[in-house]
Amino acid sequence: MADDTVINAGSGGDTIATDELNTLNGVASSGVKVQRMKIGFGPDGALRDVDAVNPLPVGGTALTNLDADVGNLTDAPAPADGTGNYSLVAAAKRALLNWANLLARIPAALGQTIMAGSWPVAIASDQSALNVSPDNVQDSLTTSGSVTSATTVVSVATAGFMGGSFHVTSAGSATIAYEQSNDGTTWIALPVVNVAAVSNNAATTSTATGGYAFTSALAFVRARVSAYTSGTVAVTLIQKRVVAPVTGVSLQANNQVIGSVNLGNANLTRQSGFTDSSTALAANATFTGTGRVTTGANYAFFVANVFADQAGTLFIDLSVDSGTTYRTIKTQAVTAGTAAELVALVTGAAGTATLYRVRYTNGASAQGAFQLSSAFRA
Repeated sequence: MADDTVINAGSGGDTIATDELNTLNGVASSGVKVQRMKIGFGPDGALRDVDAVNPLPVGGTALTNLDADVGNLTDAPAPADGTGNYSLVAAAKRALLNWANLLARIPAALGQTIMAGSWPVAIASDQSALNVSPDNVQDSLTTSGSVTSATTVVSVATAGFMGGSFHVTSAGSATIAYEQSNDGTTWIALPVVNVAAVSNNAATTSTATGGYAFTSALAFVRARVSAYTSGTVAVTLIQKRVVAPVTGVSLQANNQVIGSVNLGNANLTRQSGFTDSSTALAANATFTGTGRVTTGANYAFFVANVFADQAGTLFIDLSVDSGTTYRTIKTQAVTAGTAAELVALVTGAAGTATLYRVRYTNGASAQGAFQLSSAFRA
């Protein structure tokens, strides 16, 4: 059977364009034709064929300008902030640029690398504190416990910590023993200090509430109720990575004594002073003081102080032959109207053969005021 169909074939009717089918819905077919249709459009009473000049309307508007609606390959990328009107081509170019910028910031190799080759990140504004200790031990580790019998209240390992404090919040009627150990089996006393006490004398037990600080180089510490009568014993242990020394001796109010010092047969004298002269000197005159022996006292310095209303020179002399010969060991120019001090380190064997003295030489003008004194100091 041929394509196309003649209407009223014996009467010379019109020929309708048809197509003879070989298959219909996937099944072999014979003798079946379908009419070929031509698409047109238009309002009621009119028809316009569809062609390149008159395309079929879609969505009510004819797509007549592809460059304006879809864009052209020469379109510039859309704005970075995405505002305004732009073509699909411009939007695609902006997306490609954004991806290129992002990829450029990703390191060539992922994983740990040097700082210059790493991708920076920002920590969240509400990020909790991060543990940056080299041994991954967080400072101020807290362990709490409470008991109502003679048993251990808290026991912890000390790895990564120098010490801390036991805060006894409830003491009951009991004695708490503080202990330390290297194996967790054999325990020895741990000295603690009551941080609220005026005198920080170390103890190894407590019976009252309070804070008890400690340092320890052993592997474990604990608080244990060694004697129990009644009530609840509650302890909070705070471990610190770095602590100040807590054991030792401090001074109570109005107490200036810490133990005693054994000086053997020596007597410690802080100072022996001498008034050498207050008589004004004539022009170019010299005053020579008395030689001072070091017998019977342990001194570190010989000191001379002077005031003169005229310029002059202050000297300290030393003799090691009982005063027969003096040598100058210190000297200082003195400005008129200004006090001066000269200090010499005490040397030589203590005794009558070793003497120190002051000497002062006035300048070219007679003095109206002069005062010279000296002293041995510890």
